[in-house]
Amino acid sequence: MPRMMTVFVNDPRHGDRFTELRKEIFRHESPGSALITVSGFARPGILIEIQGVAVTHEA
Repeated sequence: MPRMMTVFVNDPRHGDRFTELRKEIFRHESPGSALITVSGFARPGILIEIQGVAVTHEA
């Protein structure tokens, strides 16, 4: 389970839909997150980039 995620979108209109999807996927334990609008990505055609940090527990 991700503990934190940073989401970069190139259009702020994508923010509401992303928030809806995140709530559907992480119903019980939502990670901390930030949603940042950027002017562009390094590769053409990219609409969203997600950076996640997860914690694992070794037995």
